[in-house]
Amino acid sequence: MFPLPMAFPTTRPTSAPRAPARPWSLPNILTYGRVLAVPVVVACL
Repeated sequence: MFPLPMAFPTTRPTSAPRAPARPWSLPNILTYGRVLAVPVVVACL
């Protein structure tokens, strides 16, 4: 009924190296487009 106290973290840190960030990957390009599109749409209103 009651939630257990979070005495220990549920995830363990991994020592695996992360992939290098890709600023021009498709999700990032789409995000850049949305960030640029909002002011353009607001300016047209």
